[in-house]
Amino acid sequence: WGVFGERLARPTLWQNQETRLSIYDVAIPATPARLSELRIEGALIASRRVGDEILLITQHTPVIAGLNPSPTTTADDSANAAVLAGITPAEILPRITRDGAPINVLGLDSCLRQDASHPLAVNTPATMSVVTLIAVNASNGNVIRASCLLEPVTGVYVSSDVIALTWVDYREATPFTYVHQLRLRDHAYQGSERVPGALYGGGNADFRISERQGVLRLVTTEFTQDPTDRFDHRLFTLRASNSAPELDLLATLPKDG
Repeated sequence: WGVFGERLARPTLWQNQETRLSIYDVAIPATPARLSELRIEGALIASRRVGDEILLITQHTPVIAGLNPSPTTTADDSANAAVLAGITPAEILPRITRDGAPINVLGLDSCLRQDASHPLAVNTPATMSVVTLIAVNASNGNVIRASCLLEPVTGVYVSSDVIALTWVDYREATPFTYVHQLRLRDHAYQGSERVPGALYGGGNADFRISERQGVLRLVTTEFTQDPTDRFDHRLFTLRASNSAPELDLLATLPKDG
């Protein structure tokens, strides 16, 4: 219940939490020795181990003094703008420590976010939360790479090659699923796409998205409002493009014929 769906989009659920990763040497099982401890401000969404790397995906909503999280008037908006104008990146990004000492592995300017001036930009809602991806050496606890995303997220999928961060938009009569794809080995951005239907619309969420040989497969669902045939399911196959920020749509089922 806490891993997928709209709970990821509720910012207040991700405040005042901490994720810890402790690495132990168990060569002598009776006396395990702790090698390192990493602490990340924010709650754990998912983790994976691939080879000698551990990937931690966390989400953090900063607590900013004086900020009204639910503004309802123009005055509230103006007051919030004044508060935000005076804060620093350190107040937004999650604090990360290794063995008690702060480490600076994230920068606000390097967080992935939509370029509002791009011709493909869409009107997605602002988010108060930061999704953080941190790759850690499983042997010694060193942070190998770190990145972050400042876009709404309601689902996470990780294969041995890619990371897919998804968000389901229910603001229109037909829901749409947005997917942002990163390369696992270096967190390089590979592209985004929007497909009709909701990816995490019910059960079996783990089976609705997968990747093989560079092809991302998604199964989305729409409610038809027809009591005799309530659901329409569709399969989309996508692949990163070398020439555009969109993911290439390879095929869709069902289709004509």
